[in-house]
Amino acid sequence: LETEGEGVYVGTVLSAQFAEQGWFGEGDDFIYIDGEEEPSYKGTGTEDYFSDAWGFREFTQMNHGVPIWEGFDAGDRVTAYRWHIQDPIRFEKSIRVEIEHKGSRHDENGKVLTGYEERADDFASVAFWYQKDEPTGYTPLPPLAERTKEKTRIEAETCVDNIQHTTGAVIVQNGGQWSGEKQLLFQAHLPDSELSLPFHVEEDFERVSVQAILTSSWDYGIYEIRLDDIEKPITVDLYSPEVKVQPISLGVHSLAKGDHTLKFRNVGCNPQSKLKGSESPGYFLGIDLIELGEIPKKRK
Repeated sequence: LETEGEGVYVGTVLSAQFAEQGWFGEGDDFIYIDGEEEPSYKGTGTEDYFSDAWGFREFTQMNHGVPIWEGFDAGDRVTAYRWHIQDPIRFEKSIRVEIEHKGSRHDENGKVLTGYEERADDFASVAFWYQKDEPTGYTPLPPLAERTKEKTRIEAETCVDNIQHTTGAVIVQNGGQWSGEKQLLFQAHLPDSELSLPFHVEEDFERVSVQAILTSSWDYGIYEIRLDDIEKPITVDLYSPEVKVQPISLGVHSLAKGDHTLKFRNVGCNPQSKLKGSESPGYFLGIDLIELGEIPKKRK
């Protein structure tokens, strides 16, 4: 925020999506009052400003919190808030509020290069303040289309005709908890069952976060998930005592326009996973959709 006039600053909401792995929040906060050259308020790190410490974790309090914290990988997201209700920041002529975009940087092998350097993460912030008269001295927001890009969402049930699988059956299941009120259900009944889900990408992605939105339930198995021919799969236990839908991060990739495949291979089941009304183990798999989110380029 940078504005001229008389008023009081009362809150901040900060969101970010990471362009690379690591900790994003070493940036200090600075608040300049009434045109001063040195800020009256100098913070010691992003998490300190939002009243957390040693990184972030999900929590919500009356005047501060972190309602979204997905982790430290490229493509992960965070949202934090702080209200200055008990400590309002008053100004008579002007105010400028800044938070640096600094954190850790890594090389191609994941080794930490530095813990305090400018990063290329995507930031979105909202400043809350009261002010006499009409605010001046700040730049209007650009249109939404210039600030955001919609994620590509591929509904799994639309790919049902081209699916390949080994044991069991594949059906489209209806339910209000899923996107489009449908999911693809693989009724696998043996361990080592496999399913290949082909999907088509309409454009080239230089760096894209890939997520599989999957279902967990009482009769679901443990699966390895592999994108195309990537050597290292992601393993996820999809057992849950109740039905829930969750995003599973498959990492950041470069995807060319054209056809791709998600491959699922069963590697067993949770000891508690049982077919309803029996003691038979559950190996089911539910796929809601594939989500592709383009992320910023890393700084060189």
